[in-house]
Amino acid sequence: RGLGDVYKRQSEDYMSVIPAVRTAFEAVLNEAKAVNEAVTATQAQVDAAYDALLAKVHLLSFIGGDSSDLKTEYEVLNGYDLNAYTEESANALADALAKAKEVLDLGENALAGDIQDAYDALMAAKEGLVRIPVNKAKLEALVVQGEGYAAEAEKYISVEDLNTALEAANAVLALSDAEITQQKIDDAYSVLLQAIFGLREKPNKEALKDLIKDVEAINLSNYTAETASAVKAVLAYANEIFADETADQDRVDAAVAALNKAVDGLEASTGTPAEGDDKVAAGDKTDNKAASNNTGSKTTNKTAGNTAAKTGDSANPVVPAAAGMVALLGVWFVWKKK
Repeated sequence: RGLGDVYKRQSEDYMSVIPAVRTAFEAVLNEAKAVNEAVTATQAQVDAAYDALLAKVHLLSFIGGDSSDLKTEYEVLNGYDLNAYTEESANALADALAKAKEVLDLGENALAGDIQDAYDALMAAKEGLVRIPVNKAKLEALVVQGEGYAAEAEKYISVEDLNTALEAANAVLALSDAEITQQKIDDAYSVLLQAIFGLREKPNKEALKDLIKDVEAINLSNYTAETASAVKAVLAYANEIFADETADQDRVDAAVAALNKAVDGLEASTGTPAEGDDKVAAGDKTDNKAASNNTGSKTTNKTAGNTAAKTGDSANPVVPAAAGMVALLGVWFVWKKK
């Protein structure tokens, strides 16, 4: 009936046909065999089986191929940083990579011709890449500057961020020509510059130290509870700043100013002579030096029990007033006796 000649067309090359085609062809072939072997098959059934099988025969030209070379090149080129190349050449490689992926995604059903075409396109795009020139000079100069700061680490509160940025910058400079890009250089430069700007010198705490010492010597019991409490609170804060190794000069100066202000706000309690018993001088606020460095420190007056001087022009005006009261009481006592 002619069907035997059709399904005998399988040759030694049959196994090179892609699996999807072989599966479809063999399904139709098995149906044709069944019809051919059926003694009750009609001519119409035989003709239909023949036509179906013949329609699949042309698919036997769909020969598969080895895509291992294409896969290898795809994996290498897909790892390229396209920012390192001109837009036109980078786009050409991106297109070739996309087409190669489509072929590779077919797996064992990829046609040999498609595999070869994708491979050739990929190689052509690779050869056509044009690298954008890079400039390392600014980053190299900044690294030298940063290493100079790092060498004087004892001057700064912390150089941890600087050291991290330096390590990253040197890693970028060590990249091969195939790996380095201007974007990577610029990013490393920006991070390193920020780390340098972030350096904070260790502050001078001498003025704060002296002021804390002076204020701690004040007898706060001679002042109102409210103003004394304010001094105690600010004094505690000042001690925290003094002990804080991460505090910068701005915070130290702010603590000095706050403590000066709290001391200036002290008010003598009832019965405590406020005149002639000045509060502790926090020092010249323009140079942040504690008053205890001056002769005749007012802090000394407070810690001495707020006793006003009784010599010269500073005689206490309360004394004559008290004497007058005693005299009046004497007169009143004599009158009552009468």
